Order: sequence, then C-alpha cells, then structure tokens
Amino acid sequence: MSGVRRLGAAAVALARAERRLAGIAGSVVGSNLVTSVLGLAFWMLAARGLTPAPLGTLGAAAAAMGLIGLLGSMGMGPFLISELPRIPERERWELFAVGTAVTLVVGAGLGGVFAVVAAATGDTWAPLRFPGASWWWFTVGCALTAASTALDGAMLVVGNPAMQVWRNTVASTWKVAALGVALPLSAVSVDLGLAAWTTGMLAGTALALRAAVRQLPSGKPPGGEPGGALPVGEPGSRSGAGWRSRAVSPSRVVVLVRRHAALAMGHHGVNLALAASSVAMPALIAWVVSPEENGVFTTVRLAAAQACLVPYALSMALFAASVGDGGYDARRSRRVLLAALGISAGLYLAVFAFARPVLLLFGAAYADLGVGYLRVMALAAPLLVFKDQFIAVSRVRRSVASIVPFAAVSAVLEVSFAVGGALRWQLMGAICGWLLALLLQAGYVAPRLAWRSPDRRRTGAPGVPEAPGVPEAPGAPGAPGVAGAPSAPAAAEAAEVFSAAPGRDVAVGG
Repeated sequence: MSGVRRLGAAAVALARAERRLAGIAGSVVGSNLVTSVLGLAFWMLAARGLTPAPLGTLGAAAAAMGLIGLLGSMGMGPFLISELPRIPERERWELFAVGTAVTLVVGAGLGGVFAVVAAATGDTWAPLRFPGASWWWFTVGCALTAASTALDGAMLVVGNPAMQVWRNTVASTWKVAALGVALPLSAVSVDLGLAAWTTGMLAGTALALRAAVRQLPSGKPPGGEPGGALPVGEPGSRSGAGWRSRAVSPSRVVVLVRRHAALAMGHHGVNLALAASSVAMPALIAWVVSPEENGVFTTVRLAAAQACLVPYALSMALFAASVGDGGYDARRSRRVLLAALGISAGLYLAVFAFARPVLLLFGAAYADLGVGYLRVMALAAPLLVFKDQFIAVSRVRRSVASIVPFAAVSAVLEVSFAVGGALRWQLMGAICGWLLALLLQAGYVAPRLAWRSPDRRRTGAPGVPEAPGVPEAPGAPGAPGVAGAPSAPAAAEAAEVFSAAPGRDVAVGG
C-alpha cells in the first residue's frame, strides 16, 4: 500500500505544480462527462428492460457500428482537417459534401453486408438478419457513424469544435429519452434499442450538418462557377440559404475523388492502425461467446471504461500543454506518468471494492454474473496508462511516425490474444488475453518513456503538430472542447489534442 500512497502523492504534487495541465485534463473529463453519464443511463435502461442475451445483441450491434463506422470513414476526419484549410474558403463545401457522401455510402454498404454475414454465422447477431427492422436500423446507424468523422473534422476547421460535444449530447439524450419512455411500457427490445440508437444519431448528425451548412460557404457563387465572389446574404454564402447552389455535379465529384483519394486513404490507414483494436475487439468477441456472456460483457466493459477516463485525460493534457509550451519536458512527463498510475491504481481499488454495487445499477442478473469479470477487466486501467503516455510523448517529440508500427502490432496482439482466449476459455479468457497483450505493451513502452532522463528539450515550433490527428472512437469527445479556436492552425492543434491516443471506449456508445 505504500507504493499506492506514493503514487497518490505524485498525483497531488502534479495538481499543485501543473495547474494548467490539470485544468486541461479537467476540461477533457468535463466534456466527456455528459456523454459518459448519458451513455451509462442508456445502457442501464437497456439492461433493465432486456435479459442478458438480447442485451448482448444490442451491445454487439453498437460495437459493430463503431467498427463499421471506422472502416467506412475513409480517413475523412483527419483528411478534412488537413486539406480544408489549404483550399480556397469558397471551395470547402464541395470537398466536405463529397467526403460526407462517400462516408455515408461506404458506411451503409459495409453495414448492410456485415449484418447479413453476421446474422448467418453467429447466434448473437441473429436479430440483425435481412430484411428485418434491426437490419435497417443497423445499416443506417453504420452510415451515420461513418459520416460523423467528416462532420467533426469540418467543425474543427471552421472553429466550432464544441459541435462534437453538442452532437453527442443531443444523440445520447434522444437515446435515453426513447428508452425511458419504453421501459415503463415493457416495450424495450433489440429493434427498439437500435431504433433509439440510430434516430438519436440522426438527430445529432442533423444538428452538425446544419452547422456545416451555415459555416461552410457554397462551392458555387451566384454566377454559378467556383471561385467567384460570395456576397453575404446571397445563396451559398454563410447565411445558409440556397441549397441549389450547394449541389455538386457528378463530373465534379469524379474530379474530387480522383484528386484526393490517395491522400484520404493514407489517413485511413493511420486511423485503422491506431484505433482498430479498441473498436474491433468487442465485435469479434461477440462472435465467439454466447449472447448471454456478451450481455454481461457489455455492462462490464462500460463500467471498467470509467476507470480509464481520468488517466486518459491526463495523457491528452500532457500533449496539449507540451505543444502550447513549445516542447517536450521530461520532468513533466514523469510527473504525469506517476500521477496517472496513482489515479488509475486508486480507481482500480474503488472498482474492486464496489464492483457489485456498480453492476447492480444494470440489474441483479448482471451483478450476479459480472463481478469477477469487472474486477479482472479493470486491471486494464493502470496498464493503459503506459500506452497512452507513450503515444502522447511521441507526439510531443514530433515522432508520430513511430506510433503507427507500435499501434499496428498492439492491435494485432490485443485482438488475437482476446479472440484466442475467448475460443479457449470464453469471456474470462478474452479478458485475460487482452490484459496479457496490454502487459506486453507496457513492458515494451516503460523503458522508453520520459522518466528515464530528467533533461528538457524543445522540439519544433509552439503549437505546430507534426501530422494531422486521428479521430477518436465514439464516446471520447473531450479535447476539441479544450483547444478549439477559429484559426486553422488552432483547429489542427485541437484535432491533435483530441487524438493524442487511440480511441478509448469511455462510454460504450455514449
């Protein structure tokens, strides 16, 4: 226990010595808090209205939407962050519109095919079979999840990063309200859960799209050709009127796709390397465990994720504060590492002690079955500190390229160990396999972290990140609300802060 006390003292010392960093971390936690709480509320209501087997299907479908959304995003989030500031302002609408349309089409196509294949090969996925209502809701949900990356990227560029928080808040509030009405009527089902999920996303997407229409000028001025003047109040100006002026011709679509496809796919590859394991693993586990076990896993995963939020926010704050101060500070990095380990250790002890009361929020059946799983899975909190810190430090040192091989190998380890464990020992095997992969990563990362050397080095110009960011997975919208500013460089920096680590499942579908 003396070690835990020392780590706790390190956390207190960090808060005193690094008030700015602690403030950024607090902002990240705060902006995550709304969607995290609403995500918890949604799954609590769903668990109260469903037995573990159908809840397992709903949880698997939500996880699969995240996976299909990542695959269907086609790199549009970081691509738009990178490219929109570089083109004439009046041409941004065309690129945004085509990029969003591509993600919608690809996301819907992948989602529909995935549901057909999954329903034919796994019991957990059976309710998604075509042409049932769940198939349609799932397919539309995948399309909207994919398109959200383009919307969020565009909002960062135009200086409206808080829109992502608003979009998630509207979507989550809608979902919770729909289940809140259905629960007293005993009308909760997989179909209704997916309908609430997808219509909530639709409401949030409509809000973000409205903001994009108002803040991105049309590619066609009143004269009809791109590149002309855009008087305020005319169709296609920032006043938002004139939908006809916003139509993009098929020939123009072909030109834009040919011009930008290679760069977008490059961003897409980086996205997949950084986020694949966190979004793919829950969906893959659903294939190899029973629907009942997957229902328990959904609640356990949600509860365990809360223990990772504060340490994750500290790693994001480390990157933000270091970029703002103009360089890499090894002493600061060491303090953040020790503080994050102390906080995560304390949170794990709290989860261990209160595992049953936490799971009782979802229902007695989940508490009876899930306490052991939760106590084991929450061990990921201190292990993930090393991974998050390594990625944040690599970004500060402007060595982003070194992250991709590490992230790719990490993804392979996490997915293969988790699926292999599930095939042999079911759900507990999956959790232990994942923890083993995290332990190997921590063993590799620990000697390479900043605490080895106390020197301070400046790297690069203040506020200039090395590469465009990678959007986080659904459920972690924190940093845009911290670092947003109207200028394009500030928007790019906000995107980097937001993507300081691969997506953490802070609130499963929150």
